[in-house]
Amino acid sequence: MSINNQDEREKILQYCNRLFDERRISLYEKNDEDGKIMYSIKFYQPEWFSELNDDLQYCIVTNIQNYFTNNYVNYIRCNRKRKFGE
Repeated sequence: MSINNQDEREKILQYCNRLFDERRISLYEKNDEDGKIMYSIKFYQPEWFSELNDDLQYCIVTNIQNYFTNNYVNYIRCNRKRKFGE
């Protein structure tokens, strides 16, 4: 599914917001074997999500991943720089 028009974008955004509202998405921090901090997005798939077609599911998950990458990862980097002078 390509996101070609505004209606498709709105539909995907509504589903993404629903997942956030239902608290189905979480961001976890953990240390790997080398002591590096790793972040993981946990997705707890509700029943209604599995009823969507595969293309729509893909677009929703991809948009959520992009949201975290673009917003939280940059936020974390900025805070680490301020906190630790990195």
